[in-house]
Amino acid sequence: MLFKKKEFVTIEKYLEVNPLLVYTKVYQAISLVWEQTLQKAKEYLDDGDKNSALKLLSQYSKTSSKNKIIQELFKEYEEFEKLNTLIRENKISLAYALVHSNPIYLNSKGYKTLQNNWQKALESANKYITNINGEAKINKIFEPYRGVSEKTQDIQDLLLHHKVYKKFIDSTLKKDYKLAS
Repeated sequence: MLFKKKEFVTIEKYLEVNPLLVYTKVYQAISLVWEQTLQKAKEYLDDGDKNSALKLLSQYSKTSSKNKIIQELFKEYEEFEKLNTLIRENKISLAYALVHSNPIYLNSKGYKTLQNNWQKALESANKYITNINGEAKINKIFEPYRGVSEKTQDIQDLLLHHKVYKKFIDSTLKKDYKLAS
């Protein structure tokens, strides 16, 4: 009855008096609704709609345990607009640094966009591995990712593949097969 009326403060008081209520099906339903509401609020914040997230979570803000979680959520999303700005301005290394300083952003649309762009850059650079003069083009494609430590190894590997291919072609043209080994 209290759940239908959304009287979460009263429900929390009952839980303080009788902690065994946590094991009831009603409490499990309440917890599920809370988790879904929290997830929806994160989606609103991800879309930059802070007001909708506040409105959605307002019914829980009067309970002390949920209010703390709500405050932490909004604190974590304080710099989220900064992340979106960095992505729009193509400041990739700064965007990755911000994501790693706020792990909650790993599930955001902005981070997924960063990763999709990285995959496209990899695919684009792979096309130039077998191009003799492709090193400059590969470097140009990866220029925004310089300084992103987690991407450095992939960039170096791809450039190494290009150099190996180039060395192979040079040695076969010179018919110096000892160089190719």
